[in-house]
Amino acid sequence: MNLSLPSALRTSRRQIIYICLGLFLLTVAAYWRVGTFSFIYYDDNDYVTENPWVRAGLRWDIFRWAFTTNYANNWHPLTWISHMADYQFFGLNAGAHHLVNLGFHVLNTLLLFLVMTRATKEIWKCAIVAALFALHPLHIQSVAWVSERKDVLSTFFWFLTMGAYFLYAEKNRPGYYLMAVLFMACGVMSKPMVVTLPAVLLLLDFWPLKRDWSKRILIEKIPFFALSIVSSVTTYIAQRENAVMRLDEIPFYPRLLNTVVAYAIYIYKMFWPVDLGVFYPHPYYWPLWLLLVSFLMLAGISWLVLATCRQHPYMLTGWLWYVGTLVPVIGLLQVGSQAYADRYSYVPLTGLFIMLVWGMPDLFKKAGLSPDLPPVMGILSVGLCICVTGFQLPYWKNSIALFERTLEITKENYIVEVNLGASYAALNNLDEAMAHYERALKMKPAEQNPLADLDYGLALVRKGDTEAAIPRFELALKINSHLLKARLNLADALIRIGKPDKALKHYQIAALLNPDNPNVQYHYATALMSAGKMDAAEYHFRECLNQDDTFVEAYDNLGILFVDENRVQEALDALAYALQLEPGHFNTQYNYAATLARCGRTREAIVHYREALRIRPQSIESLYNLASILATDHDDSLRNGAEAVSLVERAMNLTIRQNAISLNTAAAAYAEVGRFDKAVEMASNALRLAQEEGQNDLASSIKTRLALYQQNKPFHGSL
Repeated sequence: MNLSLPSALRTSRRQIIYICLGLFLLTVAAYWRVGTFSFIYYDDNDYVTENPWVRAGLRWDIFRWAFTTNYANNWHPLTWISHMADYQFFGLNAGAHHLVNLGFHVLNTLLLFLVMTRATKEIWKCAIVAALFALHPLHIQSVAWVSERKDVLSTFFWFLTMGAYFLYAEKNRPGYYLMAVLFMACGVMSKPMVVTLPAVLLLLDFWPLKRDWSKRILIEKIPFFALSIVSSVTTYIAQRENAVMRLDEIPFYPRLLNTVVAYAIYIYKMFWPVDLGVFYPHPYYWPLWLLLVSFLMLAGISWLVLATCRQHPYMLTGWLWYVGTLVPVIGLLQVGSQAYADRYSYVPLTGLFIMLVWGMPDLFKKAGLSPDLPPVMGILSVGLCICVTGFQLPYWKNSIALFERTLEITKENYIVEVNLGASYAALNNLDEAMAHYERALKMKPAEQNPLADLDYGLALVRKGDTEAAIPRFELALKINSHLLKARLNLADALIRIGKPDKALKHYQIAALLNPDNPNVQYHYATALMSAGKMDAAEYHFRECLNQDDTFVEAYDNLGILFVDENRVQEALDALAYALQLEPGHFNTQYNYAATLARCGRTREAIVHYREALRIRPQSIESLYNLASILATDHDDSLRNGAEAVSLVERAMNLTIRQNAISLNTAAAAYAEVGRFDKAVEMASNALRLAQEEGQNDLASSIKTRLALYQQNKPFHGSL
């Protein structure tokens, strides 16, 4: 796009460059701390951390998924691709994901300044508008929340569309028009809120472009409105089943009243941005006084705009920009149970900023006040925004800080109670997690709040009370039979209590309802393998890998399956590929080492057991298995008795109750360093345990070894 300045602005080129640099530095300085922030346990798990398609990275087959899925109740393929790109380059480095959001926010700030400057020629007024956009605390949510990539990305294309449209209006070149249509198409593929952009373009025709209204101006907008219609229909289809609230949940009348209050609250928070949180519950019915005040505020501003729009056309553009761009999220079509959300103001507040920045000088001039006051007030406003943003931003550093702050400033917030409980559960603080689940269930019972009951059940499983958890999973499924998390947790719980046949039925239903979900295929395959149905398990492991060929756990379990079927080379191939994908995966390192040892490749097995112990130093199985090789291998160059003793002593310190196999390994290690009295003691204890437990083959093997130790001879090789 040609962003060269018209002749009227060429003399101010240096000024514009300095302003851009200043906006860049101020925005980065205000938000640089997001690079140290964590993912938030609210949507970030769906969008990034637990999303198998995003975690597959940039791949052509996953691109197809991005353009065809309604995952997370949205159709926004470019947003998915941007998250995939982040994972491809940064993995799960949350700070890097946050910094990409910040990068888009900086670009949006600069684009807003440049495109508005080109259209209005008012450099300093546009600078103040851009600075308020960059630094206002209501925009923290869009910048500091990885899941709101859709906000900053769609706005990037929004402002690019405006820039291309301004160039088209100025130069009347079809290329710029096509660019504007293309940029808007990218915008609606980033977030459906862009559907209001064609109406904003009409407003911009009125001011600042001041184009003569004609049939041509309306015809020009047909492709833009067509994109809006397609996006609206697609979004409704994506959200109608799981996200759109039914009228019996929130009736139309409370929605209408909430619309009036929400419009007023955004204006209030623009001037007084305190008590900001991540989720504001819908109250259903607002106090009468608040409804009256909100209605009078909106009516008064509307009257003022209509009374002054001839002399001050920016008032009409700014006000309708604000009112119109909020329409998709104002709550008439209620998506989610929030009353309003800070992130929804990311684009709409620009209209109010325009009204204020252009209106204050005209107001002061009419009142006979100093013309120097409006710029000073603008600078002070920007400074206050920096201070308040600096105060509010740290609440977004992690889930617990954010949710606890939100609970401080809201009432009866069952959604945040559930998410705070899940955040504590992720830290293995189950008691604190369950306390928050219980509070959520008191606010809204399980019949209306299945996710809280579901998470409570999962915490019970982790505390060892699986029997008590099962009815909670069953109730969640009764309320919503498509609730995948409930079905998988129920199946897992049934396996824990020894009912694999019932569990398999639930896994099978989950696989039928979610055939393209690799997680479901994986869980079903592991259950089949546990039930001894190896052929079916192999099929579903392969289905999982067809959908996500980076699924390390699937390769790992497939390797174990091949070992059980004595397909050792296939097992080694699967495990080796898993290690290429994730060298730090403990289970794969351990299983690969065990498989190598099984087929006599002990030198390589030693390397991988040591790597497994580097990853998990307290792995008792790895300690004993490595010690066994170092104490008994037939290759003299591989044996290391001193290290074997060190390993078994570490393992024995970690073991509460010894078994025959571990004592047998310890005996071999002591014999290798010549401590035969200790070896005889350990082997004798191992023999007694094996006999008590009826392990006759093991007992026979231990007897042979014990005889050697009694003759002061170590044991090498295998029996």
